[in-house]
Amino acid sequence: IFAISDLPIEWLVIDDVPLCFSHDICRLPESNYRSLVSNYIANQRFTHSISENILSETLVIFGASDEARDEYFKAWYPTILEQSIKLGFKVVHCKSKKEVVEIVNTTKPELLIFNCHGDYDHTTKTSFLWIGNEKLIGEDIINGNIYAPLIFLSACKTSPTYGFIKLIAEAFFQVG
Repeated sequence: IFAISDLPIEWLVIDDVPLCFSHDICRLPESNYRSLVSNYIANQRFTHSISENILSETLVIFGASDEARDEYFKAWYPTILEQSIKLGFKVVHCKSKKEVVEIVNTTKPELLIFNCHGDYDHTTKTSFLWIGNEKLIGEDIINGNIYAPLIFLSACKTSPTYGFIKLIAEAFFQVG
């Protein structure tokens, strides 16, 4: 789905399937330089058909750690697991970057959903995903060949604006 809207589309439910499980996600960057819109335009020649059995080819990665800051994520796990049984998608709780690489390369999902914290590093001007207590950065995505035709980052702070040069979403575009 490619949508430009000031409405919270992640709250949308299609055929009882929520586009977001537990919380808001980041909006499109304010600038179109190196943004998702620019990447969309650059990659518009790539066509992808979504299969009717997309849910059975979906992998949801939980990235919560054992720390108290992640209790909100864990509170939603039973609901998400219930939906996975009902709708047929796969859910895995990864506690390390290595586990993410292994499960994605083994599963080869059509839709990959990261349900975790995101953040950015002011020093390196990069954004990343928290997997357990490890930072999953762009180089990890590229070196681990973490790939799916469709990726949903349900993680805050992954697309900061104004001077950040290595956004986590761009690494996924680079891998394919």
